[in-house]
Amino acid sequence: MVFSSLRSENVLYKNFKLRSMERHNTLNIVEGWHHPMREYIEAHRQGDLLKLVTHLSNTCNLSCPGCFVNRSDDDVNEKRKARRHDEMSFEDQKALLQEAKQMGVKTIDIVGAGEPTLDQHFEQFVDEVERLGIDLVVFTHGATRIFKKESLAKYKDKPISFFIKLWSLDQDK
Repeated sequence: MVFSSLRSENVLYKNFKLRSMERHNTLNIVEGWHHPMREYIEAHRQGDLLKLVTHLSNTCNLSCPGCFVNRSDDDVNEKRKARRHDEMSFEDQKALLQEAKQMGVKTIDIVGAGEPTLDQHFEQFVDEVERLGIDLVVFTHGATRIFKKESLAKYKDKPISFFIKLWSLDQDK
């Protein structure tokens, strides 16, 4: 399903890989993880930040057994995790991005709590990150509409990498 469609999208992968190699003169195919250690050390010495690790929302359409996030009602049988009342608004997220840029951030990793591509402001978040000239690395389970061929193509020329988390090939595990 998702993986076979990604494999068939070899052209997107090859174009991405070539762009990354040309841009950074490196074989690293993860846009945003190409910074040498000396840049991290220098940023630390100057009190700057090179990478920001954050999450967008608790929203998720799966119920993975190993997930550390509680469902909205703490029911482990609940299939969906909803947005929590105490999550950052999109305006606060934008302010965070702008502050991160001022601190020297070159890469943002979206990890953790929910499925980022299901966040109601995901596309706006990606656009804002791109506008600020920051690379974006998104950790995802890959089981959303965004990974259909026609949807994924719009991210081809954006400074974004997707990491697909895979717990098991067996849907019962």
